[in-house]
Amino acid sequence: MANRDLSPTSWAAPGNAVVGFAVTLEAVSEQPLPLDQMLNNYCPNTDVTVTTASATFQAFTTLDPGITSNSRGVIIIPPYGNATGITLKGVTGDTGMPINPNGIAVIPFPSGGAPTSGITTASAITGLRLISF
Repeated sequence: MANRDLSPTSWAAPGNAVVGFAVTLEAVSEQPLPLDQMLNNYCPNTDVTVTTASATFQAFTTLDPGITSNSRGVIIIPPYGNATGITLKGVTGDTGMPINPNGIAVIPFPSGGAPTSGITTASAITGLRLISF
């Protein structure tokens, strides 16, 4: 396992954000399959629960104002049992990419921080959790 340090070159905020996943894999090999760990030791790491607007593009930075140029990604966690469609969008107007409405999604941002990307939901979702790292 390797640490991928996603920290920007200059110090910006105290604290650490380490994203790890518990993944169970069955492999033919006797060796465990390594997974990298993402580290951002300059992240403002936020954890917010929001209610989305219906059928309206919402940028990640609007949904969570704590997402800054030092954030390297966001984890989207819909409320348990959510069936409302969620579509990742780059900008208003693009067709986007649908994600599992009841699954967890990890969206990495490019170097330099959060782009103007976000989500559109088919109807309002109450209790959508966003964790930035």
